[in-house]
Amino acid sequence: MTREHPTHTPFFRSCLLWGLAFGILETAYFTRANQVFPFSLGHFNLAALLTLGHGALAWLGGTSLARLPGLRDRATARLLGAPWILCTILAVSHYRDRINTRPRRLEGSLATLAAIAAVSLLFAGIYRLACNHKSGRRRVPVQASAGALALIGLLWLGSARPEPIPEPPKDTVTAEEIGGADDTGLRVMVVPLDGGTWEIIDPMMARGELPTFKALVDRGLSANLQTDLPTYSPIIWTSIATGKLPIKHGVQGFTKTRSILQLPELRHETKRIATLTKLLKYYIRATERFIPLTGELYSSNDVKARPLWDLADEFDMASVVLEWYVSHPAQPLKGVLVSERFHLMKGVASDVPNIVYPDSLTPEIEAAVLLADEIPDEPLYAMLDTSGLDAAGRKTLMEHDPRWFDTIRKNLARDLSTAALAEAILPKVPDWRFAGLYFRAMDAIHHYTWLRKDLPAEDLDANLDRRFRTAVEGYYRICDELLARVTRFADDRTVIMVVSDHGFESHYDHERAPEGFFIMAGGPTRRTSERQNISIYDIAPTSLTLLGIPVPDDMDGRVAAEMISEEFWNEFPPRRVASYEHPGRRRDTLPTTAMDDEVLDRLRALGYIN
Repeated sequence: MTREHPTHTPFFRSCLLWGLAFGILETAYFTRANQVFPFSLGHFNLAALLTLGHGALAWLGGTSLARLPGLRDRATARLLGAPWILCTILAVSHYRDRINTRPRRLEGSLATLAAIAAVSLLFAGIYRLACNHKSGRRRVPVQASAGALALIGLLWLGSARPEPIPEPPKDTVTAEEIGGADDTGLRVMVVPLDGGTWEIIDPMMARGELPTFKALVDRGLSANLQTDLPTYSPIIWTSIATGKLPIKHGVQGFTKTRSILQLPELRHETKRIATLTKLLKYYIRATERFIPLTGELYSSNDVKARPLWDLADEFDMASVVLEWYVSHPAQPLKGVLVSERFHLMKGVASDVPNIVYPDSLTPEIEAAVLLADEIPDEPLYAMLDTSGLDAAGRKTLMEHDPRWFDTIRKNLARDLSTAALAEAILPKVPDWRFAGLYFRAMDAIHHYTWLRKDLPAEDLDANLDRRFRTAVEGYYRICDELLARVTRFADDRTVIMVVSDHGFESHYDHERAPEGFFIMAGGPTRRTSERQNISIYDIAPTSLTLLGIPVPDDMDGRVAAEMISEEFWNEFPPRRVASYEHPGRRRDTLPTTAMDDEVLDRLRALGYIN
């Protein structure tokens, strides 16, 4: 009797069909979820690559399953092994990416094993039914179902269409057409503290350790800030500045991916690419070892919606914007804009175009930039528990975690530079009406220290990590001082908004979109001790209202009317218009810098990109 070789049909045909079916399904999902249009030869190349990869796995699953002891029908087991391994991979991918996103700890691993067991039990039942079936045609349905699945995938892929980008209303208006803004006489100062959370601020205020935060809350109100997924700073801060969803403002992450296989450029960094199974992500990561896929950072040229300072400019209001995310290259406006690349200009300002507007301020701003090596060790040690340590002990602490010291030193230099720039520039623009003064280091201190903040305050020399437990609160004290430095330029007619883009959680960081914090004080702010609620999309329309600018209907947020006094509404009833996104305001595309490598390195260090 001749032994059936695994390469013989129908097993070989079954592997090809299942590989093709899953390859087409993966390509269709990849195309739809990531909006990979227009269709090109790259889609065929991707489907072929996935067919080979999935087919090889189907072969592996079938041959492995057929070697299990005690099987009644090894040929049937081999046939069922192809869909079994692919369906198991699909189930686990879906379960971990969309249902159970818990970190890879014991409970998450056990849940994954349970998902594998469930799929395996299902195919074990199918195997038993097939073995009990007397017909010799039991193999045909296995291949027929693969062919049907491939046909469904083709139809699904063929029906894919680009997601329509919402068009602005046709009846767009200009400031001149609506007679200008209401003369509220108010200023709005927005101070972003990236990643801040009430979890740290509340207990510290209660202990009297954050006097500036406490004074602002007492003068006005506090709120929980509802954010959106994904909680990537370029996306969220652009949403805050424009009051619009990412599909409208166009910023989808930190970077755009220069894709392989002749596919069009993706809107996401590879870490955020949506796939049907994790196999494609592994293929992409393997490819990245040979072909770097991460393309360019998002820039202000990519922002399709108008930020607050651009609208203020149309209404002849001056703005001061410092280091706001995705503000490079610096677009012209009435006032001053220092883009988020300003920290790279020390010593090379003449080689870096469009970091600052107007260009005449470049030498002064370059001189104000602090480099990391200009930050002494003492402010860093002051954040840590250095009790009982001499100079040698402190050096040991730095050697224990040099990455922490290097990262926090760079971010502290950046925040101190922003505060110094605010103190230098705000007096130069005495008629400013909007100010956006961004500080980013709070997010970095969370990423590098959050899991240590709850460590016990004992056996410090035996476990040096415990000396870092005070670092998070230590940086909040620094932020309180920075906040005091910039808010002293706010007079009685200035509404101050201190805002984060998200909170932070143990083990999850901010992957589940924890609420951030929001403080509003000054001007017609309604004073209340009751904690309010506000969305990231509400800040722009609320700011426009305070400035007297009618709110456009194409913003996705609302005016937080409950946070503003009745006297203001009595004097300045709300006005609305359709849209300010008229074609005549399209900005020219400005050249970006060639200094992206350092920015990308910092994002990799924080785990934001691969």
